[in-house]
Amino acid sequence: MISGKLICKLIVIATIIVACEKDVAYETTLTGIWKWKSTEGGYSGIWETPESTGKNIIIEFTTDSIYREFLNGSLLRECHFQISEGIAIFNQDTVPLITGVYPWPLVFEIYNGTTLNLYDNCVDGFKYVYSRMK
Repeated sequence: MISGKLICKLIVIATIIVACEKDVAYETTLTGIWKWKSTEGGYSGIWETPESTGKNIIIEFTTDSIYREFLNGSLLRECHFQISEGIAIFNQDTVPLITGVYPWPLVFEIYNGTTLNLYDNCVDGFKYVYSRMK
């Protein structure tokens, strides 16, 4: 007969394995170089693009959890990031989050492997749209 303690241990181990697999899957889809296409939102409801601002923004997520942000070819920021799951402030769904890049977490979505949407996970935050370069 299987004891209750053994069942609990197996459930904990299975949960840890599944959680680790999700982080790796999220990280592999996020890894790469992305070019900024637009920013929208905030209190004022802004809409910005490279054409309207003159800014060429490139971001990179590496396999060793390094985030780099370049503005017009110059390195603007480099830091470590983490991927986890959390609750989205705007719909209360469980979503993948990037932490360590800004003081607040970023929700991310990737479509067709080519479009990255980042959302500030805070009230009246912004949506940032990027396209995959590599």
